Amino acid sequence: MTILSAKFANPSRTAIEIQTKESGSVLIQTNGEDVSGGWRAVYDKWKESGETAAYTPLSIDPIKLAKAHVGRSFDTLELLTLKDWKDALPPESTPKLQACYIWIQNVIASAMAGETVFPAPPHNFSAVIGEVSQIQKP
Repeated sequence: MTILSAKFANPSRTAIEIQTKESGSVLIQTNGEDVSGGWRAVYDKWKESGETAAYTPLSIDPIKLAKAHVGRSFDTLELLTLKDWKDALPPESTPKLQACYIWIQNVIASAMAGETVFPAPPHNFSAVIGEVSQIQKP
């Protein structure tokens, strides 16, 4: 695995776009779980002698990116349903629902701060449905 160059992809330096010989452009995150297919470990070794270029803001709207990111995980009906359930169900009975709702709020807050790389959701809609369906109805 060969890295040709690297550049920070966000202001907080938690995402790096690397150009590789084998895979072309690869985005890696420096925090959290490594989902880069092994590229983060290669980058960690590479940065000992290679230089990571500074972050250069793109002419993109972080809010639009955040909306698209959330929309890839939850469609409009699912988002409305999550909100309805959040308002109607006790938070102590719905940790997956609460985590998803907090994730959405954090993605929006990150975009408002200029971030353009966002984490994956903690759960998908099916997992939340499973959780909600287990709640005893009075």
